[in-house]
Amino acid sequence: MKESRITPEKQNLCPLCRVPLPDGASFCPHCARSIKPWTRQKAPKPLQKKFLHIAALVTALAVIASCT
Repeated sequence: MKESRITPEKQNLCPLCRVPLPDGASFCPHCARSIKPWTRQKAPKPLQKKFLHIAALVTALAVIASCT
């Protein structure tokens, strides 16, 4: 396992427990808190829109099948 070196002038500390973090860490190895900021997720589409898209697709497929 590769050990990371922490230099005093570039020392990153955990915002919760203030323990020095290894280079490129995404979480604290001491308290397991996430270091990287959270990203906001897109809100899910309302169920009604999904239903309408599926219904339109099924109807289009039924029309195509009845024409052939």
